[in-house]
Amino acid sequence: MGESGPKARRNKPSKPYPDFPLFPHATGRWAKKVRGKLHYFGPWEDPQGALQRWLEQKDDLLAGRVPRPRVEGLTVAYLADRFLSAKRKMIHSGAMLPKTWREYHGVCQRLIAALGRDRLVTDLTAEDFDGLRAAMARTVGPVRLGNLVQYVRGVFKWAYESGLIEHPVRFGPAFKRPPLSVLRKLRAENEPRVFQREEIQTMLAAADQPLRTMILLGINGGFGDTDVVRLRVSAVDLASGRIDCPRPKTGVARQCALWPETVEALQQVMQTGPRNRSTVIADRKGHPMPPQTVCRLFRRFQEGLGIYRPGRGFYALRHTFRIVAEGCRDLAAIDLILGHTPRGTAAPYAGQIDQQRLRAVAEHVRRWLFEGDEAG
Repeated sequence: MGESGPKARRNKPSKPYPDFPLFPHATGRWAKKVRGKLHYFGPWEDPQGALQRWLEQKDDLLAGRVPRPRVEGLTVAYLADRFLSAKRKMIHSGAMLPKTWREYHGVCQRLIAALGRDRLVTDLTAEDFDGLRAAMARTVGPVRLGNLVQYVRGVFKWAYESGLIEHPVRFGPAFKRPPLSVLRKLRAENEPRVFQREEIQTMLAAADQPLRTMILLGINGGFGDTDVVRLRVSAVDLASGRIDCPRPKTGVARQCALWPETVEALQQVMQTGPRNRSTVIADRKGHPMPPQTVCRLFRRFQEGLGIYRPGRGFYALRHTFRIVAEGCRDLAAIDLILGHTPRGTAAPYAGQIDQQRLRAVAEHVRRWLFEGDEAG
């Protein structure tokens, strides 16, 4: 009786010669394990073709690289892989946050989906980028769209500066951020993403540690979620009531004068938990808390108090600080507190701002919060 069924097992072929570098895999393909991973090079029926593909990809595979594309030229998928690999190295060196890399990864996925994996970068036209922008605009709002456009431009700019393409990519006249008029209209239609003083007072009265300390850092010094979880113990001087550290996102220097309430809260947090921790906010094992955890906890906390609004997360404390602090009209001091890049001719002297000016900004916001002072 003959074999029945469409999936009858085939006998594996022998190697064409003893030193043939590939082996017949059960899937019907010639294969080889390189650096602990199986790679396939063609069907059993074409051992010479499989060998040729192995020789073409051998150097890249042995070096741990993704094999170069078989077409002549740079494909979108290969560009995405090279770009993400380069950016990942920046994470290891501390020059980029993992959050930023994830943004780039999402952008590269959009590029591959919209333009095609095997599309040559040199063949891309303004029409392709018009279609990409339209596809992105269907899933995100104007602000996010503007950010994605800049990310995409950054990928191809990197390709040119890295020598992967001979000429800059032409995106066409329409592949730009949404116009300012659209963004202004959007801001006018949306409620400001800030907190009222009564809401912050309610949160401070209800919050346990370490959330109370996080909230105080947000409104006292404009700390965002990443700023809070990366604040190092060595950067906090409780005796003088100040924080002096670079901002994690940008590396720009920042200094902050602390309120008595913030100093007390920091003392409570730093006196409890593991002694070997390096950051002020840490888990039970002394490891830094992920920023996403802060955002998730803060949202649940707001929901429990009945004050949650979509789009108004922990970062809104930083926005609130900025808006209130502007009433003291010392923008250079505010920039130093927030860790913004110094502006204008005063930039070289930003780090030399008198501590009294920083404390004046902090006290201005404190009076607004605790004393209801509306005066600027």
